[in-house]
This record gives sequence, structure tokens and C-alpha cells, in this order.
Amino acid sequence: MAIIKRKKKQSDMYHNSIRKIIEKEKPILGVDIGSSSIKIVAMKKNHVIDKWVCESVPIGMLNQGIIEAKEPLVGIIKDVLKINKIKIKDCALYLSGKDLIIRELTFPKMDDLQIIENIKQEISSVLPQNLDEYKIDYKILDYIKEEDALEGQIRVLAVAAPEKLIYSYMDVLKKAGLKVKYVDVLPNIAGKLCNLIHSERSNDKPNNTCIIDFGAKATEVMIFRDCNYFLHKSISYGGGYLTETISQRSDMDEADAEEFKHNTNFFGGDLDDPIVRAVYDYFDYLIRDFARTIEFYGNRTQESVDVIYVMGGGSLLKGLPGYLESQLGIKVKEIGEVIRTTTKADALGSYASILPQAIGVTLREEWRRER
Repeated sequence: MAIIKRKKKQSDMYHNSIRKIIEKEKPILGVDIGSSSIKIVAMKKNHVIDKWVCESVPIGMLNQGIIEAKEPLVGIIKDVLKINKIKIKDCALYLSGKDLIIRELTFPKMDDLQIIENIKQEISSVLPQNLDEYKIDYKILDYIKEEDALEGQIRVLAVAAPEKLIYSYMDVLKKAGLKVKYVDVLPNIAGKLCNLIHSERSNDKPNNTCIIDFGAKATEVMIFRDCNYFLHKSISYGGGYLTETISQRSDMDEADAEEFKHNTNFFGGDLDDPIVRAVYDYFDYLIRDFARTIEFYGNRTQESVDVIYVMGGGSLLKGLPGYLESQLGIKVKEIGEVIRTTTKADALGSYASILPQAIGVTLREEWRRER
């Protein structure tokens, strides 16, 4: 998916085809600008990490995906690139925020322009602004054809992003000396990561995979069937809320509470301890939502989720994968473990779990005919 650039006349590419991760022609940077940190990954050819950076940003510089202080942000990015001697200029941007509209839609088989027009009609009623103020793009997920039908239908993942939001990020990166080649969003990035994981593990067949991103502002649940997007649930309940709760139930400020959160294994702790109780309550609430989402997937497909990959800063809590596994009855893995192997970057350590968006945004896919 490329909100800035998109190939035309691609509507015939999906028939009797599958998507594959393709090798990059030249190095590119993956950029993830979050509310608490900037992640930049320099990717060489063959999906190998050359350099990576995770730099904190001051509180308030970004709010719900909106850049509040452009010039200071430009300065931080310039310094990060200079200090780490990163000279690559082309970059791919991961875009997030509450103003993005992401929908799965189904249409009869049609060409590119018809798909765009139908997406506009479908989503116009949910846009808070004028349709002309949005960039719209899509990705074809499936070609569905019943046995007796003359023509099938296409299932698409559609994205509408405010132009003002896109160009604010592009302007910051341009002033920092970078050129944005394309923009991508989480459900598509997670699908590419899923594809990369299974392509690198030749003994594993693509299966029913769930990816959960424990972010600072929200928790995102995505399920992929044979590495193809199936559903996405966003829960407005992120790790920042848990840090705030720990701070309120102790005498720690939020910075100390954040550090305490990541250095303590709360699972198996004393439930009479108000902090331990708060952590359990937080994750049990999320787990109930995870279970409902997974159950919905099972009802729709008559299949079970085989594995859950967790990522994001919240996934680094000690003991969390094991607790999720015990409550959901599904194997849970840190996506960072797989990324360290597939990108030949063992030195990433725990940072591999907070870099997937910056890594995944650099991946490109193409349709290839089945043989």
C-alpha cells in the first residue's frame, strides 16, 4: 500500500496470483515517528538491517499522531541521522493516528479508477472532513469466486488519510534531509511482517496468525489468514494508561513508573498489592477483548488462531507472553525473536519488539502468478 504512489491498472494482478515479499533494489530507511520516540531503521538489500535508532522525544511534541512542534522534531531527526552517520535519503514512513480511516470492503471485479470511486462512496459518510481533504489508497486482498459464478469479487483493504496529516510528516522529513517514497499503515505492515516470517521459515506453512501491537496510546489486534489480512480491532487502551495507573497507586512519577513497569514481573505476584492488582485488571480487560476478537474470527472461518505474535513497548513486560498464553490457550511469541533472525540483527536485543513498524514499512510486495 502506498498512499503517495500507487501503480495503475493493477486490478488484473490478483487473479490466480499470490503476493510475495520482493527484494529491494536499493537501501531505504524505515521511519516510525511515535508520541514517545522516533524509530529509524536503515535496511540494506535482502531485508538485512544495517543501522537502527530509537530516540526519545519530549512529551507533547506529538499528540494522537498530530505533530505539535515541527522545528524541534526536525532538529531531533537531523541530529539522529548525523550522530549515527546515516546517509540514506530515501525513506518509507509508517503513519498512524486516530484520523486514519481503515476499512475492509468487497466489490465486484472492476478497474483501478472504479475501485477508488467505490471506496469514496463507501467511506464518505464516516469522514469527519471533506472527502477532497483525504488521500485514498487500497490494497487488493483476495479474489473471491463462487464455483458457479461467472465473475468473482475483490476484497480490498482501503485507507483514507488526511492530506494535512501526511504532508505535515513529509514536510518534517524533507526539512531533515529525507525524501518520502511512500507511506504505509499498521494492518498492511503487519501483513508484510507475517509474510516475511513465513517466507523465512520454509518448514512452517502460512496459518492463522494473530499480531498484537501493545502501543502507548492503543492496543491493536490483527488476524491474518494464510498471511492475508482478515480483521483489525483497535482498543483505545495503551501502555501509557497502565504507567499512569502505576504512578497513581504509588509515590512514583510517571518516568519512574514506566521504568518500574518494565523491570518488574507482576504476573504471579501478590494480588493484594494494589499495583499488581492494577496490572492484572489492565491485562485481563484486554484479554477479554482479545478472546472476543479471536472467537469472532473462528465463527467467521471455522478455523482457530494458531499463534499470536506480540510487539510494541508494552509487549516487553516480563512474564506477559506466558500470561497471555495461559489465559488464551494459544502459543504466544515475541515478534522480536523472529525479526532478529530474519533481518540478521541479533544485536537488536529487546529493541526488535519496538521496531517492527519501521522494519515492516520498508518491505514491498508484488503479485506473482501461481505455478
